[in-house]
Amino acid sequence: MEAAANPKEFEKSLMDSLKGIDDSAQLREVSKLLAQYHSLGLTVERWWKYGQPRIDVLKVVGRTPLENFGKLDGLLKDERVAGLKVFVRGIPAVLKKSLDVEVTVNF
Repeated sequence: MEAAANPKEFEKSLMDSLKGIDDSAQLREVSKLLAQYHSLGLTVERWWKYGQPRIDVLKVVGRTPLENFGKLDGLLKDERVAGLKVFVRGIPAVLKKSLDVEVTVNF
């Protein structure tokens, strides 16, 4: 899914892509969470869920510019976040490109 520049547009496009899935309340919660990550500068590249029919765990993988490293503490403000892994993409001393981020969220 192509990420929209505006978090509200991103949330709407995400919800449109999830039409037809039963638990709409939880899907709205997931949508808001991913839109929040987007607003923190994280480009969500993929995400997947564990649990049926309700989501028990959500894993989100994305990328952010190296300059956004200080904003990543915003991810930890959510008490549901069970894990956060951050990896430098490229050779830090030479490229200083971006960070790969993996977030695990418990529901």
